[in-house]
Amino acid sequence: MGFRATALRSLVAESICLNAKPDLKRDEMHIGRNQPCPCNSGLKYKRCCGNPLKEQPTAAPNVFPRQIPFEVLAEPKRREADELIRQQQQGLGNPIVSLKMNDHQIVAAGNTLYWSAKWKTFADFLASYMKQVLG
Repeated sequence: MGFRATALRSLVAESICLNAKPDLKRDEMHIGRNQPCPCNSGLKYKRCCGNPLKEQPTAAPNVFPRQIPFEVLAEPKRREADELIRQQQQGLGNPIVSLKMNDHQIVAAGNTLYWSAKWKTFADFLASYMKQVLG
């Protein structure tokens, strides 16, 4: 049995070697650090795409603009416009965080939550807050 297993292994190894495709030479695949960069920038590979500190160029997505819905393309512009309006109305500070829950108005100012059933709008809170802070 040992002879047959050894013979079978050698036959399998020979068939694998006969059917194997020749490997590409390592020199054809390898780019040396001092060789010109394949991106045709004119720099050495180590100063261009081979530099780990340099931001590597990313491949463009394989998606045509017509396949991306308009809403997705317009979302960043809409957010920028909303933030510009907020800054014009509220200033450059943190945004106002306000919530109406059941019959209470809840407002976050700094690290504190304020709430009252008397406030109907943020302006009502602001008047009450000013009286509380200024006396």
